[in-house]
Amino acid sequence: MPRTIPKSYMYITGQLSSAKAIGVAAFIARLEPDFLRLLEFDPRVKSFQVYPCRIYWTDQLGTKRRYTPDCRVNFWDPQRKPCLCEIKFRSFLKTHWKELRPAFRAAVHAAALEGSRFKILTEKEIRTDYLVCVKFLLPFVRRGVDRASTERVLALMRQLKVTTPNRFMERISQDPEEQALLLPALWHAIGTFQIKADLNVPLTMDSRIESLQ
Repeated sequence: MPRTIPKSYMYITGQLSSAKAIGVAAFIARLEPDFLRLLEFDPRVKSFQVYPCRIYWTDQLGTKRRYTPDCRVNFWDPQRKPCLCEIKFRSFLKTHWKELRPAFRAAVHAAALEGSRFKILTEKEIRTDYLVCVKFLLPFVRRGVDRASTERVLALMRQLKVTTPNRFMERISQDPEEQALLLPALWHAIGTFQIKADLNVPLTMDSRIESLQ
């Protein structure tokens, strides 16, 4: 049974809207919404579910315990196993590792039984320059653009092959108002991987962008 999220004055709680979410994409921590944004942006991810299941085990004293993973991630590639994920700050793991370890061991076993794998992610894996790019591009991806603007952007990109957003906008129009209307189409094309850019470094108007054709 999935976990329900109560309102809290001690933690950040909320919901993230995503077409990939199975059920409500709720969160109860500062790090979880950033992880969910990465999942929404990742084209390899088919769907995800927050607090997807409860895992039960018995400790050394015979006491029954339960643990709820933060998220289950499903991938488009049928050869890639689903992943049960735990999202925690490194400092929290260091402080509470002794008490958390039995739950995580139970999760590894439970994931193996269902044909999944269990993974712990921290701010080291989540809060990167890639996340900065994702948080910038995701609103353009969600908003979408009209087909004519997309085709115009991709057509010019095929001609230029390699350029920067600055030089691209100078070529596509000399009208500042028209540039302002077409720039979201460029970001949308980058965010939907129709134009190549290195998202592991900060994305700027001087970043290198490449045509895929």
